[in-house]
Amino acid sequence: MLINLLNPNYNLPRRHKLTNTSVPLTNEKLLNETKIKIKEEAISVCLTTDCWTSINNAIQSTNRSIIDEWQLNDKIVLVVSDNATYIKSATTNLQLKHFKCFAHSLNLIVQETIVGNFKRKISGKTPTKLLLYIATRRNSTFHRLDRFVELETTVKATVTIMNADLHILTPEEWKTCKELCPVLKQFDEVTKII
Repeated sequence: MLINLLNPNYNLPRRHKLTNTSVPLTNEKLLNETKIKIKEEAISVCLTTDCWTSINNAIQSTNRSIIDEWQLNDKIVLVVSDNATYIKSATTNLQLKHFKCFAHSLNLIVQETIVGNFKRKISGKTPTKLLLYIATRRNSTFHRLDRFVELETTVKATVTIMNADLHILTPEEWKTCKELCPVLKQFDEVTKII
């Protein structure tokens, strides 16, 4: 409507033309320009990859074809990826230097230490940990809050040793959380019945 008001003689290109002609042509043009620029100007290149579990040979052959297609053979300084053994193995088999992603390594440390502090054994059962809020799951707020209250001692202990700028719940806020649980539990039970 707006284009028609601005210029009634202009016809917008159809989606089919954009999808099947304009976008692929622009993509091919930019891809070729980028390959030429990298071939002519790049002195060294660092590759990064993040794949789901796959067969080592598939990753290796895919990486080899990308390296050949982009003519990167003598330019690759190192490959950065997560710490998955299949990626490290594929990189080593291609005789490339592998470097572990710092952010991924840091996340693993956080998962193993801080989150690990929230786990505890309860009478021989599997460790209990905090729950995430899942918007699509009914009563997720209740289950999350109930678990949070259940792990009050662990939460308090972990927050104190974290030395981070976190909001520490006051005794009154803990009391409110504890009082909310039985109210929300009623909704949870009704939901199960329905």
